Amino acid sequence: MLVYNGKINWQQRADNECLTVVFPAGLALKDPVCAYWQWSDTAKTNVHQASSDQYLTNLLSCIDQYGTINVVRKIGTEYKITFALTDFLFDAEFTPDYKNMTLKMYTATDTTTTSTSTLLRWTSLPNLVPSTKVYTGKLNWGDFATNEMMTLVVPNGISPRAPVSLYFQFTVDAGGIPKAHHCLSTTFCNVRSSAPGQIRASFDGNHYYKFDVIIFPGTANAKVVMNRTSTFDMQQHDWRQAHRKKALIVRYGTGSDNGISLLRDTLTTDLDFDVSDVEMLYYNSEPADGPAVVSDGQGAPTAARFKSTLATFLSGAEAGDVRFLYLDTLGAIRPGGEADVESGVTLAANEEGTEKEVVYNDWLATAIRDNLKGGVNLTILTSSCLGREMLGATTATGGILLSACHETQSNIKSLRIGDNQVDPWMYAIIAVIKKQIKNKRGVPTYYSLYNSAKKFIQSQLGRPPFDSAKYLGASADELSPTKRGHEGASNQDPQLIFTKGYVNPYEERFLFPFVAPRGGQPDGPGIARFPRDEYPIGVGGAL
Repeated sequence: MLVYNGKINWQQRADNECLTVVFPAGLALKDPVCAYWQWSDTAKTNVHQASSDQYLTNLLSCIDQYGTINVVRKIGTEYKITFALTDFLFDAEFTPDYKNMTLKMYTATDTTTTSTSTLLRWTSLPNLVPSTKVYTGKLNWGDFATNEMMTLVVPNGISPRAPVSLYFQFTVDAGGIPKAHHCLSTTFCNVRSSAPGQIRASFDGNHYYKFDVIIFPGTANAKVVMNRTSTFDMQQHDWRQAHRKKALIVRYGTGSDNGISLLRDTLTTDLDFDVSDVEMLYYNSEPADGPAVVSDGQGAPTAARFKSTLATFLSGAEAGDVRFLYLDTLGAIRPGGEADVESGVTLAANEEGTEKEVVYNDWLATAIRDNLKGGVNLTILTSSCLGREMLGATTATGGILLSACHETQSNIKSLRIGDNQVDPWMYAIIAVIKKQIKNKRGVPTYYSLYNSAKKFIQSQLGRPPFDSAKYLGASADELSPTKRGHEGASNQDPQLIFTKGYVNPYEERFLFPFVAPRGGQPDGPGIARFPRDEYPIGVGGAL
């Protein structure tokens, strides 16, 4: 995680304005980038605008740009990248120690009109998972700052000694210098709950300036308090607000544990999903003798709602976007189909959840083909297995399936986390991500995630948090999965399934935009399935 700050000049719009560039994860291909500055002419105009909505007025001159690194060139100690943001393109070159970055700014329609800036690195942290949050607002401070943009960077949440940085400029500082930088890179102290639903923490600017940050969890709002006298409204503006990643989480018939909440929080905290881009369909409780209960304002997990939501969820994605679907439901065997082989998922047939309806794999495969554009990363995580039909056994269908078990087996919520028994496979995925963060590593590839999650489950079997009476773990030979028994017990052999050519699981990262030029473009109807096609490398024709 890197933050650079310097000055920007752009035609007549920006004159020596403060520029902050944030790399939330790192400098690898398809890593996110955010840039922040203000237009000089708009800032001046806003000073004199009516203040009926001062917060909105002040934000008019804030420029928040989001994008990804699209080109990386590394030769010896030379490191150059190109990234495309919302409205502008940038070529960046770093010094060998990465302490300085030279930027050339231009537009896609006019590559001859450029502006060059040299920025200094202010923050460098070994964070390679995109957990960083950025907030922007406006600073008004006596005679020294009028309507100046303020950028707050919080890399790892708020906790004692967690890093924090703040970037702004004074209109004219105490020494009479116009547009003087003020950049702080320090750590939080005195973390406390200042009021219900608020987290407050302090940090020092220098011997004179003291700052407090107030965060409102679950919202995009924050406040910065300067020297305990002036409070400035801030709003979250980082790569999450590009809305390129969206998730749909569905639970029915498997209990009311907090597993889906743990998954949602991992997506929004560690994997760059905005809270508003995670939709959840579930019941808060499903009594055996009455209608199910919806009490959080969410939609009920009916088959009809799932089908209509999924179509919109998929069709709205463009190349470079990410879509994530988690199905925490019971598998279903098709009447007259292959015995003991699950080929669908069970959802509610009515709003009350008292009747059931099966959504079969062939419907899901058709919905994906009809709505998913090429180049979109569609990842499906399931607590049961949708099997080989889900991605189209005879017709090329996009998607990556990470299933908890083989379609002849059953998954059981046997891992106790606190007062809840959760889906072990889903929790294993979360545990791998958290371990990567702890070890200062990046988001794993699909292959690494798949195998690390399997190892996590095996490491937990037989331990007190794990009820292994019915959850038996891997078969003696995972290439020949042991079918579920008739007493409710089952082995579990997780599967990684994808259409040939759609993804290189050894190279592409979990829930990141595809790096390969043809990533997300299935070559044909054939299916690659791990572990069956895992060894030797290349079996299955996808690599």
